[in-house]
This record gives sequence, C-alpha cells and structure tokens, in this order.
Amino acid sequence: MVKERRIMLRTFLWPGWGHLALGERKKGWFLWWSAMVGLGIICWGLTIYLIPEGVSPQGEEVQITETGIIAEEMFEEVGEVPEESPFGAILLPLTVTLVGLILLSWAGIYAYKDTRKLLK
Repeated sequence: MVKERRIMLRTFLWPGWGHLALGERKKGWFLWWSAMVGLGIICWGLTIYLIPEGVSPQGEEVQITETGIIAEEMFEEVGEVPEESPFGAILLPLTVTLVGLILLSWAGIYAYKDTRKLLK
C-alpha cells in the first residue's frame, strides 16, 4: 500500500516517474520527455509573448539589417507606422503556449491513468 502511494505520488509530481519506478522504462522515458517538451514549448510561447520582436534582452531597441547584423543605433521614427492587428501580437504566443499546455496535460493524464492500471 505504501509503495503504491509513493508510485502514484511520483506520477503526480512528474509524468513518467512512476512508470520508471515500476520498471516500465520505454513508456516512462516517453512520458518524461513528452512532459519536458511540453514545458519547453510553454516557456517558448511565454518568451515570444514577453519579449517583443526588435527588443534586446536588456530592453534596448535594436535594428537587424538584411544580412542579420544588429545595428547599434536606436530606431528613429520615419513616416507613419502602420497599425498592427490586435490579434497579431498575441495569436502566435497563445497558440504555442496552448500546444505546450495540451502536450503537458496529455502526458500527465495518461501517466496517471496508466499507472493506476499497472498497480491493479
């Protein structure tokens, strides 16, 4: 009974950990890495949202030339800047984050259900 609780706790804390404890190596590592990839995709989506394009990590605006070289000078307003769609800035980060969340949730739910089945 105590062993079953420990394995279920491991599965609850991180998908695949309970399978590894039960000796289900292939499925355990598959679930482990699925959760890691899901978490990475979530972080990537949040990074896209939090750090806008054209802004360096230090918060300074940078300009990238056609050859990919970053120009050191600050942007200057030239003419009128066209307005962006209100959905354009949020659509990609939201989609990427949701894909990561779905993958992480799938790994967790599948690991929990399969661990319960293995323990019976």
